[in-house]
Amino acid sequence: MLWFDAHLDLACAAVCGRDMTRAVADLDLSKDPHPPAAVTLPSLRDGDIRFALATIFTEPDSPAAPGTPIGNTDRDAPIRYPEGNIERAHKVGRAQLEAYLTWR
Repeated sequence: MLWFDAHLDLACAAVCGRDMTRAVADLDLSKDPHPPAAVTLPSLRDGDIRFALATIFTEPDSPAAPGTPIGNTDRDAPIRYPEGNIERAHKVGRAQLEAYLTWR
């Protein structure tokens, strides 16, 4: 059977600090950007996932709380940009694209 998965935000987790090259069981979940960690590259391989959709997730800062990362930590800062700042939005999205290109 051929498996395909989508919308995993793999590069998002990577740029926020998850070591995508380690097994999930080997991660320090207290430092994981989006606990509980469920997916890494080895776990995809172990699950025989042959293809995955390369999603890129970015998010503008909240107008009510500019500069406040998701979850009130700075772990999500690599995916955030000031609302309306297209240069920063491009930069944070491009960082995730670079992760996918590196893994390819």
